[in-house]
Amino acid sequence: MSRDKDLTNKFSRDGYELGQSKNAAVMQGQDSFGMSVEYLRKLFVKIRNPEKYPELDEKIIWNEDGTVQGIDNTKFKKAAERGQRMEPMLREWACDMIDNLCYEYHRTMSCDLHIPKQGFRKKEHRMVASLDAVIEIMNGKLPYHCPHTHTEHTLFGKGVLEIKTSADYLVPSVDNVLQIQGQMFCSGYNWGFIGIYNKKQHFDLHFYKRNQEIINKLLEKVDEFWNRVDNDIEYPESLKQKKEFVDYNNHKASNALIDAINTYQEAKHKVTEWTNIREDCKATLASILKNENAPHITIGDHNISLDLITRNATPEQVVPAKPATTYEKLTVKEK
Repeated sequence: MSRDKDLTNKFSRDGYELGQSKNAAVMQGQDSFGMSVEYLRKLFVKIRNPEKYPELDEKIIWNEDGTVQGIDNTKFKKAAERGQRMEPMLREWACDMIDNLCYEYHRTMSCDLHIPKQGFRKKEHRMVASLDAVIEIMNGKLPYHCPHTHTEHTLFGKGVLEIKTSADYLVPSVDNVLQIQGQMFCSGYNWGFIGIYNKKQHFDLHFYKRNQEIINKLLEKVDEFWNRVDNDIEYPESLKQKKEFVDYNNHKASNALIDAINTYQEAKHKVTEWTNIREDCKATLASILKNENAPHITIGDHNISLDLITRNATPEQVVPAKPATTYEKLTVKEK
């Protein structure tokens, strides 16, 4: 096996084309990894003009002739390799999930999987989408009920498939949504799925249809970004991390959003209230067991224990070394 094997399917050229994973920084001023649009602008300028911004010399990859190859993403190398090695299996899994729905609806229907060999470009905006896969509904139209939004859709033709791995979240992030909207714009497709394989080893598909309102706002930001790159114009400090809030008061989903927010706030309040009550009860139980010098008792239908737990020492690796510590642990279990 070649040790120089490249597992990436990135088709965009940093500095000259905008990959869709960078949409969040351009649209919002900063992405979820903390990369600001001003930092990205400087990197793009430096790629074109290596003598610019010497403080970024270590953030790019240099060619032997002194020109710049691209942005150095070494710190994300392990996560990227994990995703790239898992993507083939997850692509097939996602396609099988849609294929099963096709077969259940009509036995002549199916879902095909296509792996792009080149990027989808919108040259007028210098945008490139490097799709993980394209899925295609064959021999008909598939009625699709989204289990997450409880909305009805009709799938036909081709759509985008974007795979995310090692996620801490169970639903797509805003970064992911801006990425797939950009991918749909570049590819010309009108629907797509984000497949999330999270740290709990759950794999779930999340459906998105093309949203022209989001795309139009994204294009405005993209065109501004290129103007600032071409002319080396800094972003105003106040705009680097500015959040834009969209008014959803009259949106069709407003009632569902308000209900969810109210329920969330009520649940949050009750969790806090009952957590405080629970902690007070634990303190009372622990105090009684200490005063009676009885660490293990049985009463009614419960066994109660007050144990002294020792945490192992932590060696100094990626975090500072920590000494061993002890703490009390109270357990109340039904018999």
